[in-house]
Amino acid sequence: MRPHTAVAITLAATLAVVGASAAPAAENPQPDLEVSRNGETITIRTALATDEGGGSVKLFFSSATPTCEEVLASMRSLAAGEVSFELTRTTWGDGSTQWMAYYAGNTEPPPEGTEIEVDRIDPTQGATSTGRIEARLRGFKEGDELRVAGIFEAIGCGGE
Repeated sequence: MRPHTAVAITLAATLAVVGASAAPAAENPQPDLEVSRNGETITIRTALATDEGGGSVKLFFSSATPTCEEVLASMRSLAAGEVSFELTRTTWGDGSTQWMAYYAGNTEPPPEGTEIEVDRIDPTQGATSTGRIEARLRGFKEGDELRVAGIFEAIGCGGE
């Protein structure tokens, strides 16, 4: 695992993707990541990184505590009252990158003004990914907005 210099959304970073495994992850609270939905504070209890294959790595954040196995499954049910969001970075063959954001049924490039800085991103089981996020994510329903600001530390789950 090589540490990476902080990168902006448009800057490529090298990914270390090793092996796939679905071992469970422990609860991983994010005290330095402030999240609110329509003004209501959301406590993020889990932050995970997964290898999505094809040069893509997903950062997954949730107010619940799903395991790596659940997050890696093709489908999963949300826990009662769960709020979650995902940021997926794809690295293309030419080294360029693209981020996509998923929140509450809506997938889109992160809205203008979003900052995603990654110090290190490694989805390998048990590895740590760190960085900073400043974003306003829009849900599928009109007026549903999630604000995210702060530093994260995600645990690697493996994956594809």
